[in-house]
Amino acid sequence: MKYFMTLFLLLIIVSSNGQTCCSAGAPVSTSFMVSSSADQSMSLELRYEFKSINRLVDNNVPITNDLRTRSGQNLSLRWDYGFYDDWAIGVFLPFVYQERSTFSVTNSSIGIGDMSIVIRRSLVFNNFSEWGWSSAIKIPTGKNNHTNDTGIFLSPDMQSGSGSVDYLIGTDFTSKLSIMPSMNIHLALSYKWSGVNDSFAQQGNFNGRRFGFGDEFILLTSISHTFLSNIGFLIPDLGLQFRYAEPNIEHQVEAPNSGGSWWSLPLGFSIVKDQKWSFRLFGDFPFYQKLEGLQITTDYSLGLQIKYQINK
Repeated sequence: MKYFMTLFLLLIIVSSNGQTCCSAGAPVSTSFMVSSSADQSMSLELRYEFKSINRLVDNNVPITNDLRTRSGQNLSLRWDYGFYDDWAIGVFLPFVYQERSTFSVTNSSIGIGDMSIVIRRSLVFNNFSEWGWSSAIKIPTGKNNHTNDTGIFLSPDMQSGSGSVDYLIGTDFTSKLSIMPSMNIHLALSYKWSGVNDSFAQQGNFNGRRFGFGDEFILLTSISHTFLSNIGFLIPDLGLQFRYAEPNIEHQVEAPNSGGSWWSLPLGFSIVKDQKWSFRLFGDFPFYQKLEGLQITTDYSLGLQIKYQINK
């Protein structure tokens, strides 16, 4: 029972990638969450996500005549390891491809993103509920000097990495419903302190400029139901996510047209085939945003993750 509870928790965490509203680079806060597991057990996860970033918004009003197109793709590898019954560590490394097209120009970037390392402790863990906290650090392993065909640096949101060290804390709670034990509710809170890249676009005699993405707060709640079938456990889930980001920082001041708040509907469908293999289809659909100025933002994202569990 403890194993299936752990595996279920890992599956219902709805995560997306993107440092800002329109970046497909470094992982966002919910990707840092890792659930505890049995002592000396580990898991490997391969995850792919496609993001359509084609919604141009002025404050909270969508602009319909924008001819630019933008997309981002992530292929990430994750390793989780449980040591003792209430401690776990996770490592997350994405590989990022982004593309942006205007009337006559197409720019793209591809490369390894920033690595994240997270440690988690479960304060409550039983057959009915779990509560724990997480802390993480994001290391700037990703490339952050992509240029276009003429040698001009691409904007920070088009880089594979951020060039900064970020820190995160979070807490999450999951519980079965007493009236229906096959249904679970999940709540997660996280806050990320974003570092600063002091030399973005450094080249030759140019020292670059000081740039940092805004700090970020995320609140996620979801509900799921577990069904038993002849192919294993089937687990659909539906959530509601609120995300708030501070404006970006450029040369000690807040950058215009950055920061704001987003509401979205994350959903997924998981298949737990056996005690080793599980599969998940997921998506995220923003439905309201109130942004600072004019920004391009995600209109939907879709993905697939495959997980392999190893128990000693």
